[in-house]
Amino acid sequence: MSNSTESTTTESAESTTLTGYQMAKAVNKLLVSRGYNKIPAQMVYSYIKQGYIPSVVVNGQNRVELSVAREWAAKYIARKETAKEATEVSL
Repeated sequence: MSNSTESTTTESAESTTLTGYQMAKAVNKLLVSRGYNKIPAQMVYSYIKQGYIPSVVVNGQNRVELSVAREWAAKYIARKETAKEATEVSL
C-alpha cells in the first residue's frame, strides 16, 4: 500500500515541479515574446547546481517548484529589461 502513496506523492511532485530543460523552455517562450535571446537549458541547470535557482530532489533529480520558477523568470526578465533601458541612450 505504501507504493501507491509513494507513487501518488511522486506524481504530484513531478506535476508541480519542472526539470531544468522544462524551465528553460518556458522561460524562453517569455524571452522570445519580449524580443530577447533564448537561454540555453544548460545555463538553467548550472544555475540550479550553483543554488541560484532553488530546487528540490524528486526521484533523484533536481527539479524546480513552479512558484520558484515563476519568481526566478520574472526577476530574470526584469533584469534584462533594466539592462536594455540602461544601454538605450538618447541625446
